[in-house]
Amino acid sequence: MKINYFILRDKADTEFDDLIYFKEEVLLEDVIKQVDFVKNNIEDYTNEDIYNSLKKLGKFTIQWIGQYEIIEY
Repeated sequence: MKINYFILRDKADTEFDDLIYFKEEVLLEDVIKQVDFVKNNIEDYTNEDIYNSLKKLGKFTIQWIGQYEIIEY
């Protein structure tokens, strides 16, 4: 599946949620592979490590969305 947008969520703290917007469509599978690579190969990785890995897929912007209240229904 091709995507432009996705939410990158820090599993330890949702305050660090980011909306990632790729200028060109990328494959969701490729995004997942990049994130998994960082998780499995970089000890004590940070969001910056994830961003650097995602750069291999194309240009993107980041919008922090952790400040918004979430109301589930």
